[in-house]
Amino acid sequence: MISALRFTIIGLMLSVSVSAQEMWGIANSNYGGNFSIDLNPSSMAFSPIKYELNVLAGNVTFQNDYLYLPKGEMSIGKFFKGNYGQYNWQDEYTTSDKNAYLHGMIKGPSFFTRIGQTAFGLHSALRADASIRNVDFQMAKFLYETSQYSPLQKQELEASNNRVAALMYGEIGASIAQQFKISDKNRLAAGVTVNYLMGMDGMYANNEHMYYKFDDESYLQVADLQAKYGYAMPDAESNDYLKIRGKGFSTTWGLQYIHNLNPEAYNVYASRLKFKKYQYKLGISLVDAGSILFSKETRNVAINSKSFNWEGIDTTQMGNVSYLGELIRSKVFDDSTSGYTATHYRAQLPAALSIQFDYGVTSFLYINASMIQPVTSKATGVRRPAQLSITPRLETWRYEISFPLSWYEYKQMRLGACVRLGQVVVGSDYLTSLLGLSKFNGCDIYIGIKHSSYAMDKLSKRKKTKVKDNYTGADI
Repeated sequence: MISALRFTIIGLMLSVSVSAQEMWGIANSNYGGNFSIDLNPSSMAFSPIKYELNVLAGNVTFQNDYLYLPKGEMSIGKFFKGNYGQYNWQDEYTTSDKNAYLHGMIKGPSFFTRIGQTAFGLHSALRADASIRNVDFQMAKFLYETSQYSPLQKQELEASNNRVAALMYGEIGASIAQQFKISDKNRLAAGVTVNYLMGMDGMYANNEHMYYKFDDESYLQVADLQAKYGYAMPDAESNDYLKIRGKGFSTTWGLQYIHNLNPEAYNVYASRLKFKKYQYKLGISLVDAGSILFSKETRNVAINSKSFNWEGIDTTQMGNVSYLGELIRSKVFDDSTSGYTATHYRAQLPAALSIQFDYGVTSFLYINASMIQPVTSKATGVRRPAQLSITPRLETWRYEISFPLSWYEYKQMRLGACVRLGQVVVGSDYLTSLLGLSKFNGCDIYIGIKHSSYAMDKLSKRKKTKVKDNYTGADI
C-alpha cells in the first residue's frame, strides 16, 4: 500500500519537468508555423506559409532521473488510464543528485502572416514550468519511501544546494520578423517576440545546507538549517490557482541565415518540380528571457543556521504549498512573524540559448541539428534542460514525418516521432517511453490544430526546364 506522501512524490517527480518543450519534431520544419516561432521568431520571414491561424495546440512533457518503470511496463493505454501509484516503480538509488523537470502549455488562438519579406504575428498561451535540481540521493529516498525507510534511520545525513522552482502564468505576445537580401541566393532574417506575462502561481525553495536525522519514522531532528523559500499561492482554504498574483515581460530574439535559396521551391504548385528550398539554414536565438514579479499573496522566508525537532512527522498532513510553507516556518520559529523577509519575489523564466542548423538533402528530405543550453541565473528561476538533437524529416506542403533523436541533459538518448497531416500535428520527442520500448522515466506529447494558407504562384506550373533557369514569379 503506497502512502499518501509516497504517491505525492511519484506525481511530483513524474509531472515536474521542463523537458523537451522544444518539440524537435516540428519546431524546425519549414511548415512549423506557430510551433517554430517559439524557438526562433525569425523563421516567420522564410516561411512558405502566407498566413496561419492556430486553433488550439498543447504540449505536456516531463522527465526525471530517479523514479522509473522498467522497459515494457508502460503503454499508451496505461499512461492515459492513470492509476500511477499501482505500477511497479523502481528508483535509481545511486549517489548522484536527482533532478526532475516539467513543462505544460496550452497555446490559444494565435496568428501570423508573411507579406513579402516581412512577417508578424500575435499569440496567447497558458504555461506551467517547474524544475527540481540537485536533490541528495538519501533525501530522494526518504521522500519516496517516507520516513519508514529504516536503513537510513538513526544516521547523521547532510543535504545541500537543493533547488526547487515552479511557475504558472498566462502569456500574450507579438512577433515580427524581417528578411534582408545579401545576394540573389543568400538571405538573412531577424525576428523578435515580446510577451506580457500574467503570473498566477509561483514558488521556490533553496536549501543551502542542512544536517538531519530520523530517530525513527515519526521523529525528525534538523540542525544548522540554512534555507530560503517563497511562494505566491492561494492559502489553505482557497483553490483559486488562476488568480493573477504577478506581472512581467519576456522576449525571444532570433537570427537566421539561409544559403543558396530557391524561391521557386516555396510555391505549392512547384512541389512536383522537386526543387530544394535551400542548401542550408543556420539560426541562433535567445529564448524566454524574462521574469515575473509576484507581489500578491506572496511570502518569503529565510532560515539562517537554525535547528528544530519535528515530532509526529509521519502523520502530519502536508496540505498545499502555502500550508506547508507556514508549517515549516512554525516549526523553526516560536512566534507568528519571525522568518518573513518580503512580500514579493521575482521569478525568472527558463531562458536558454539555441543554435539550429538545417540541411536540405533533397526537395523533401531535410536533416536538422539543434542545441539548447539553459542560461537561468537566479535561484528563484526555473531551469530549462540542456539538449542536443538530430532530426531527419520528410516534408511536403501537405504531409510531413520526422524522427527526432535528442541527447537530454547530455546523459540520456531519446527517440521520438512527429506527423503532420494537413492541418493537424501530433508528435512526441520521447515516444519510446510511451510505447514501453525503453524505461519510463518521463514522457512528451504535443498536438496542434491549425489553418494555413500557402504560397501558390501559378507561374510555377511551367515546365521544369523553363522555371529552373527563367523563374520570374514572386519572391519569398
